[in-house]
Amino acid sequence: MNSRRVVLFVVVLVLVGVQTGAALPAPDEGSPFAAADEQILSQIRDHSQVMENLEYVSDEIGPRLTGSPQLKLANEWTATKFREYGLTNVKLEPWTIAHSWTRGAARARIVSPTEHPLTIASAGWSPSTAGAVRGPVVYFEAKKSQWRDPSSDASAPTGERTARSTVTFCGVGGTGARAK
Repeated sequence: MNSRRVVLFVVVLVLVGVQTGAALPAPDEGSPFAAADEQILSQIRDHSQVMENLEYVSDEIGPRLTGSPQLKLANEWTATKFREYGLTNVKLEPWTIAHSWTRGAARARIVSPTEHPLTIASAGWSPSTAGAVRGPVVYFEAKKSQWRDPSSDASAPTGERTARSTVTFCGVGGTGARAK
């Protein structure tokens, strides 16, 4: 995770905590910083743009996977916002990633015994298929934290080695529909 995203996350976390009262310090009238602290907290309480910014980044820019065009747009938007807020030393430092990934279109349907469209999404960083994929539908419950590629494991049972030619339906933590 790059440092800009960490800084933005920390700023949002602090602002949300302060807005909900979780990060309010105990009042210390004797402190030379008490007036400045109160002024800062008042600005946060009365003029916070946390939700508007979060909604914009989430709804208008969308997912910001490393190396994606959306991450570049979010970085530029954040730098512009920082400048609007009066920060003067805002910089975007260049960096490269060897391979980026962008979620493309995904379509699926059951074709037999009757046709039925499925709602699907590809997992991040998953490769595309070389055209249409047909095969039996297999359901499994995703409970294990360790995964292996059965197609490359000669010791795996034959059924597991042929899993690449199946359409796999995965339920995470019991949230998927179970085939009977």
